[in-house]
Amino acid sequence: METTTNPTNPTTPTPTTPDISFYFALHRHMRADLVRYVDTIEALTPADRATRLPALVRWVKGFVCELDEHHWSEDETFFPEMRARIPSVADVLDALDAEHKQMDVLLARWPGLIADLADRSQPFEPARSAALAMGRELTDLMTTHLDVEDNDILPMYWRHYTAAEYDAIQQTAIKKSKKKGFAFIAPWCVDSVEGAERKAFLAQVPWVMRAFHRLVRPRYDRLIAAAYGPETPARG
Repeated sequence: METTTNPTNPTTPTPTTPDISFYFALHRHMRADLVRYVDTIEALTPADRATRLPALVRWVKGFVCELDEHHWSEDETFFPEMRARIPSVADVLDALDAEHKQMDVLLARWPGLIADLADRSQPFEPARSAALAMGRELTDLMTTHLDVEDNDILPMYWRHYTAAEYDAIQQTAIKKSKKKGFAFIAPWCVDSVEGAERKAFLAQVPWVMRAFHRLVRPRYDRLIAAAYGPETPARG
């Protein structure tokens, strides 16, 4: 199958070229958040059970919803359509599907592990070790998984799809989405892009989505600050 080792668009953008920059941005955000989570858990002390950990419990719940939604869209829409159109990627998609199932097991355990770490009745160090081990395992698996998607799967959209075809797949994925935890997912997705790219992204979404983002944004920013520290920049 065709592969690339450089996950950037090798073509000059045109009206007929799919714009998958947001897909790459989501992947970068996932990697960064997992690293931030592991770094934070490493530095926790029992005193954080009264402050940071309750927020981390809520953050984990939201981030699990985001990862589950992302994988659902790939499993139900993006990957089956590509498998039918480009048979040469079938083996890679099979491997990615197997990794999604591995991640499902970790994601199902994650809320319970972080809840135990926040629970003052539980011994702190064993709970922290368990949450940290799971975070490291998920980070390692997700990193290699996303590298394969970025290098071997996403470039197929530039090579085999028009912009209109890719947009149609996106719309199908949106219609079939679970929409669970959207009060977290919406601002999280917006935070995947910055500057002019972020403004362009917000400008192109339906007005009702922009209104919803403005509604949930303050609560999301407070959650991020509580979980990861006041140095986390608020985003309007």
